[in-house]
Amino acid sequence: MQNLKNTGHLPIVLVTIVALFVVFLSSCDLSLPTKLEPPVWRASLTLPLIYDQYPIIDLENDSTFFAQGDTMFLRFGGKLGSVALSQNDFIVPVGQDIPINEPGQILTVPTVNEVVQDIVTLEDIIGSDPSVIPPDVWNSAVSDPIIDVDTLQDFGDETRGLLEEYFSVYALETENGSYFVTEFFNNLPGPVFIEPIRVEVVRDDNSRYDLVIHNGGAVGAYQVLKDSTDLSGQMLEGTRLNASMAIYLLPVVDTLYKNPDIQTGLFYLQSMALGFHAIHGRTREVVLVDTTLAFSLPESNTQIERGQLSVTGPDTNQISMEVLDNTYNAPLMFSLTFPQILSPATPPKPASVPDTLLSTGLELNVDLGGYAIQANEGDAFINALSYSYRVFFKEADPDVPGYNAVLPLNEEMGHVQIAFQVSDLRFDQLSGQFNMLLPGDNQEMELPEGITGIGIAEPEMILRVRNRILPVKLIMDISARKGRQTRTMHVEPSLNYPGTSVTDSALSILKFNKDGLFVYWDDLTNEVRRNETHPTLADLIDLSPERFQISTMARVRGEGSISVGDSLWADYTLEAPFKFLAGSQSFMPKDYTTITAWDSSTAEFIRTNATEAVVYANLTNHIPMHGKFTLLMSDSTIFPLDTTRYTLDSLNILSMRDNWIFFNNGDTVRLDTLFSVPLPMADLDEFGRVAAPVQLMVTDTISAELVQEFTRIVNHYIMPRIDLVTSSDSLIFIRPQDYIGVHAYIGFRVNTGDFIYGSDEENGK
Repeated sequence: MQNLKNTGHLPIVLVTIVALFVVFLSSCDLSLPTKLEPPVWRASLTLPLIYDQYPIIDLENDSTFFAQGDTMFLRFGGKLGSVALSQNDFIVPVGQDIPINEPGQILTVPTVNEVVQDIVTLEDIIGSDPSVIPPDVWNSAVSDPIIDVDTLQDFGDETRGLLEEYFSVYALETENGSYFVTEFFNNLPGPVFIEPIRVEVVRDDNSRYDLVIHNGGAVGAYQVLKDSTDLSGQMLEGTRLNASMAIYLLPVVDTLYKNPDIQTGLFYLQSMALGFHAIHGRTREVVLVDTTLAFSLPESNTQIERGQLSVTGPDTNQISMEVLDNTYNAPLMFSLTFPQILSPATPPKPASVPDTLLSTGLELNVDLGGYAIQANEGDAFINALSYSYRVFFKEADPDVPGYNAVLPLNEEMGHVQIAFQVSDLRFDQLSGQFNMLLPGDNQEMELPEGITGIGIAEPEMILRVRNRILPVKLIMDISARKGRQTRTMHVEPSLNYPGTSVTDSALSILKFNKDGLFVYWDDLTNEVRRNETHPTLADLIDLSPERFQISTMARVRGEGSISVGDSLWADYTLEAPFKFLAGSQSFMPKDYTTITAWDSSTAEFIRTNATEAVVYANLTNHIPMHGKFTLLMSDSTIFPLDTTRYTLDSLNILSMRDNWIFFNNGDTVRLDTLFSVPLPMADLDEFGRVAAPVQLMVTDTISAELVQEFTRIVNHYIMPRIDLVTSSDSLIFIRPQDYIGVHAYIGFRVNTGDFIYGSDEENGK
């Protein structure tokens, strides 16, 4: 009998499926106060699934696994990174234009429009009206004036007070058409003498000067005297006018005879018309407008108490103004003050636009870099930014001669139109009351195939969060979904927050395990909260979910201070004993055994003489599960885990029949089962660990038809499939020493006698 050597061998396979759930935190804006544009920090959580197959004998050498005593643990961790507040998180989006449009007052001085006329008869002078008047009768009346006028025209205290409010020295300019006229008709039988007619301006200090003088003089019987003065454009330096005149009879030596055809008497007429066009003067400081207003900061639940404005960035921390129009013919001034914005000087002064002489086209900018914002009263919070502005006349220098202002009378003095803008405010630091809800992105994750029936029994995740911001509450809903079933874990852990020192960072430790959520501050001895409600993280995993849905929010609530550079960061670890609840499991290793094609003479010999083949295998079960061991053979590396329609679809398989797999692309693969035997349960101790392995010697025959398949001039591939079963309520402990061992070889029976073909590896386990 010829001894033929075969190069085929069976693999030694130890596999398991490990499903690890990792919780990690991804950053996104602290809103700060939405009075500030809040930072884009979202407390988003993701649960990625690490899914892979590991040979058990290699587990303790993997960095994510470690052995402590005879127990396997899985552990992993990492840093979540730092969520730091930057300058972009400290912007109050103000950017408001504030227009000021102030009309001027009206200064009114009453016009003078007066006519005075009278007649003095002979009867008024000598007590009778004779037609013949002896000289002694006429001359008896020449010593006293027949007319004596001295009258005061006063514009009034109200007018005077209004003018003195605006000017320390002033003069009223008369309108065109202003005049003063005197007319005298002497219809007496004798001559009269008219003293000079005067109109005086009485200044406010009671000094006087002549506005009008009509010379008068002797007027003979039945003669006329007229005079007029144009007063257009005159300057009146006072608000009182005094008019005076006196008329006497001139002595005669002859008898006087009255004209019977003329009415006897002395007729006189004085008329004055004064209108005022403008007032010229030296201004006092007079406030036209003094207003305190406010504009609201952007609406939010956040109020600002105080903060430090940073160095000016692009279009930030500036107050700018421009004069669009100013029609006052006077040195008009403007000032603007923000009482809540304080300068870095000692003592601090409010931010302001200094007293500025207004002129059309004027533009000013005030840089607020380094300033601080603070509420007007104590710890009040700022909802609106207050501002005050004044529009006023500047007081003229009394040493400068002449007038410095000309304002119209009896109409609007002028108007001023100003616009100023407060640009967006950028802060280095803020203190105040913060109450913000920051929504995270809802996430949904499909879980890969292969975790069905496996639940890690005692997972424990620890999240260590360091907070240098404010009191923060994380609001998390983690839902596991399987078909129509849903389990949701809702937790609201509050994070520790820092003390008074700006360099402090507060530590919060969040621990998730099969009992719920535990929150510790500072260290694991200071438990501040325990949430034992269900479901827990273990309950979610036990559902064998198809996907997880995670909804997260963060609420920043409380009073405190935040600065640029303050941050929130964390690291995490997940650790769990390698024990799990498992149902039925089917898995195959990554590796396979190749049986290379035989040479033609060997293949012909087997095809002609072999009647069957015999498989000899020693199986050792050193894991706490039992099931079935199947050895598959194919002429391809395609080894579907099962032949369900889902698997066939996923492999692009058209159909399976007569041990052949037909693919949609026309390929065909031969797939056969060499043998399938039970895998008995090992002896377990009270904790579910393997106390003694079970060993099994397996002998099985292979049909002549399958032997014929071996003789095809193709490579054949051998791979085991392991189906494991355990009680649904049993904890499975996997330890470093647990394994499934296989030692097998194949022999052929030929009609010329028996001989054995052994495997290349005689000592596999």
